[in-house]
Amino acid sequence: MSKDDFSSGRAHRAIGGETGNSFHPGYLAAKKSIDDRALNHHVWGTLRQALSQTAGNEPVNILEIGAGIGTMFERIIDRELLKRSATYVATDSDPDQLVAAFKYLSQWAEKRHYSLSWSSQQHGRLSTAKADVSLILDLASVEEFVDRSDSLGSFHLIIAHAVLDLVDFQVVLPQLFSRLKNNGLAYFTCNFDGETLFLPACDGDEEII
Repeated sequence: MSKDDFSSGRAHRAIGGETGNSFHPGYLAAKKSIDDRALNHHVWGTLRQALSQTAGNEPVNILEIGAGIGTMFERIIDRELLKRSATYVATDSDPDQLVAAFKYLSQWAEKRHYSLSWSSQQHGRLSTAKADVSLILDLASVEEFVDRSDSLGSFHLIIAHAVLDLVDFQVVLPQLFSRLKNNGLAYFTCNFDGETLFLPACDGDEEII
């Protein structure tokens, strides 16, 4: 699949359009198991319950900002956060990440014996024993997406994993919240606070850092 496939249809080329500025797809795949252990399981359970209440009987609409190769989508399905019909919009500003997501998620679904069919290189449909999900891979930066008026509408849940520390938080956050449905949910995880600490402290740390 060519990265140029993400310049047409529902996909929108990110501002600037450069590639190679984000993490290597192999790194994102390798760190998934670390993230699996790091994410708070109590919070995850609370999210599952709250999402069911928020969506009611409606199909669930989920937006992920900075989706990378799709490891959060994989986690959501494997941990059964979704047990119904849903639409999942996975955005990223790097076309290389979405190329990798197409391949990564196809291989994952085959390994899990899920049915994942693609009507185009941006639109897939995943069917499992408990969920039926329309998957959209959308090339857009977070700033571009929140400024865009389109048919995707509002969302029951917005996810940003290890992303929001990379943008102008005070500007972007209100715009993201504006895309939520009434009583919509936000799951924002692993945000770097701008400091690197080594604990316990030892003599010479300040000089090294």
